[in-house]
Amino acid sequence: MVAEEVERGGAKVEGHCHPEVVRADRVINHVRLCFLAYWLSARLGKEWREKGESEEVPRILRRLQTIRVGTLQVGDKVCEKLMTEVPQDLNAQLTKLGLAGLFAAPPQEGRV
Repeated sequence: MVAEEVERGGAKVEGHCHPEVVRADRVINHVRLCFLAYWLSARLGKEWREKGESEEVPRILRRLQTIRVGTLQVGDKVCEKLMTEVPQDLNAQLTKLGLAGLFAAPPQEGRV
């Protein structure tokens, strides 16, 4: 009875799976990206703790993702570069971390 239920469940799962060929180079590159992300997070955490920051790196980075940069363009003419307003609490945190200058204005041409 249990074996039959497991088999039926497995068949349901297989119906929803789209098997893809696993390539060794993709696996290796995925591991490299994960290692790089881990190393970067640890490095930022160390530097930011030295500056008195106690919030976790991923949480700060998630908050930074809310800042948007865009370009107002009419036809072929670029009228203005725009950036969302940085919330005051986040701006204070950026100042503490020495990053406020990066978010003071939209990036210059070629730096987006």
